[in-house]
Formats: sequence, structure tokens, C-alpha cells
Amino acid sequence: MAFIINDRKNLTPLEEENRQLKEELKKLTAKHKLISQINTVIENRSISDDLYKTLHLYLIELMDKLNYSKDIDVYAIQEYLGNLLSGINVQIFIGEGVYKQLYNGENKDLPPEYNFAELYDLRTSDFDISNLLKEVSDSESQLVEFSDIKIRKIGLQQYKGVAVWVMDPLLNIIPGFVIFLLKDKKFLTLAQKEVITVFMKMIQPVLYGKILTSRLVIEASEAIRLANTDGLTGIFNRLKFNKDYFDNDDTVNYYVGYLDMCRLKQINDTYGHMSADNVIYTLGQELKRVITEKLSGQVYRVGGDEFTFIIPPNVKPQIIKDTIEQFQKDWQKIVFKGEKGEEFVTHIAIGICSNINFTMTKEEVLKTADNLMYICKNDRENYVIQYNF
Repeated sequence: MAFIINDRKNLTPLEEENRQLKEELKKLTAKHKLISQINTVIENRSISDDLYKTLHLYLIELMDKLNYSKDIDVYAIQEYLGNLLSGINVQIFIGEGVYKQLYNGENKDLPPEYNFAELYDLRTSDFDISNLLKEVSDSESQLVEFSDIKIRKIGLQQYKGVAVWVMDPLLNIIPGFVIFLLKDKKFLTLAQKEVITVFMKMIQPVLYGKILTSRLVIEASEAIRLANTDGLTGIFNRLKFNKDYFDNDDTVNYYVGYLDMCRLKQINDTYGHMSADNVIYTLGQELKRVITEKLSGQVYRVGGDEFTFIIPPNVKPQIIKDTIEQFQKDWQKIVFKGEKGEEFVTHIAIGICSNINFTMTKEEVLKTADNLMYICKNDRENYVIQYNF
């Protein structure tokens, strides 16, 4: 018996391209056939098992596309619905309410794969959606709030020339709705209504799954951010420093700086805790600005009045010294006010170490920077910054 093996490796580039084109053509042909079958049922205005069977097959491809895509492809849904409902303009609206709920009312910088800005864009084009939604709000017992407009919880509502499918509420918000604009101000036929109902109920679990996933990702990212952030200053904390410095092989030759606010207890006792907190907050912001913008480094608050910072080894030593010394001079010119309006200035002590020219462990580098900071701190006259590189 002879076996014929279809080995794609032996195909020429042109033959492989032709093979792929034939497969795509088969898919399009099958898809067109399903669309034709469904439209035939719709045109006959009949509802039967054939409608559900063919519609289910047609939707499998869309469901796969939505499932394996990182984002919800609004335009794909419009395309598939538009093919089914010839002569009807389909518009997808995923509301601002969802976007604000997911992002707590803010446009946060998230990784591209979790950026749902496209999904939650309320596209109104030339259609006045607000007036339509006000029309839909005709039953107080079944209404929910959506962007200050009340709309029905779920289902297909239609008026002459317009039909609206409102998605079932999720997390106390309306995920979105679909608007169907009918030509010649007609009403949907019974078969068209059935197609829309089946279609929307089938794709809603996929949409909900993606919305829930994005919500969980955002909440997890927020939890991680809070765990790594100092509550007063908003900069990174000791936990984050340990991860970035000790758990990172790339930071072996980094410059490590230790900074201490001098006489913080005296500031607390003399000018009040709120004034002391303001000094710490301001120091965190100013230090972050200088270290990140001018020295490409990172800043951390590791204690009540203690900060650390790390600077990559590609920054020239003299630039580090000039920048840090200028920062100290500028800091001593900042005038703060106590809780009773009295004015005062503050001093900071800084020590910086690197093992570029020495053989030290990371722990020894940090400890050396800390010791250098105390030498600076004990110089109550000049607070000369101490270096070891």
C-alpha cells in the first residue's frame, strides 16, 4: 500500500501562498453560505431550528476571534452583525460608564494589551444617542443609571427606524449597547429580532469575560503599586528598593545614595507634624525629579526621614557630584512654613557609594553609603556630601 504524504516543507513559496489563499477562499465561501442561509430565513420572516443551527455555526468564527484577541474587536462585531442584517446600519457603543468604572474615573497608563480606550470610546457619529436613550427610559422599575441617563436593563427595545439592544448589567454598570438604524424608518421583523437576540446572548459571555479580566488585571496592578509605594510621598518604598537593587543582577555596579533629613524631630516638635510631613513630601518629590530626570536613576523612601537612590553606572561620576551638590544647595533655599505661619529652612545629609572601583557586595555598598551619610550629617556646619567612588 502506498501512502501519499503532504509535506508542506517541500512546497515552493508560490505554492505555499496558493495553498493559503485556497484555505481562505474555503472559509469565505462557507461563511457566505451561512450568511445566505440566515438571510433567507430572515427574509421569509420565519423562525425555525434552521435559524439557530446556522446562526450558531456562523458565530463560532466570531467567538474564536473574540476569545483569542487581547482586546474586544468592536469592528469585528459590527461586521458580523452587519452581514446578518442587510440594509441595517449597526453601531456598537461601549459606554463611558464602563471605562470610568474600570479605571476609577482616570486615564491610567496601562500596558498596551490592557488598554481598552478603543473599546470604551463612545462613538456617536451623527446620531443623537442621548435623545434615544431618554426615549428608552419608559419603565422606572427596570431602569439603571448610565452616564446620567436611565436605560432599560437588558433586551431589545425598538422604535420606528431605531432598535437598541442593551447589555445586561455587570458589576452594577452597563457594559454597553448596540444600536440598529433601520432604513425607511421601518420596524424589525420578528426573524430579525430573533437573530439579534440569539447573536447578542451568544457573544455577551465573551465580552463580560474580557471586561472582568481587565478589571482583575487593573486591581492586581493597583495592589502591586500600593505595596511598592510610600503612602506619604507617593514614591517607591523599601520593599521596592530591595526588589530593584538586591534582586536585580543588573544593579551590581550602580551608584547607591543614602539621604537623611536632618533634625526632623525638632521640626515636628517646633512646627508641627503637618509641617514635618510637608517637608518629607516635598523632599521626596524634589529628589525624585532630580534623580530620575537628570541622572536616570530611581528614588525610594526607606524610613521616616531616610531616602535611598540608585543611579546606573553609565552616568559620569562628575555629573553625579555636580547634580547632587546643586540639589543640596537648592534645597537649603526652600522656605517652609510652620502650622502657625513661622518660616524655617532645613538641611539634608547625603552619602554615595559605588563598587565600580572597589570589590564590595551590594550590602557593603549600601552600608558604606549609610556611613558616609552619617559623616555628612555630623558636620552640622557645612553638611559636606561624602562620596566613595
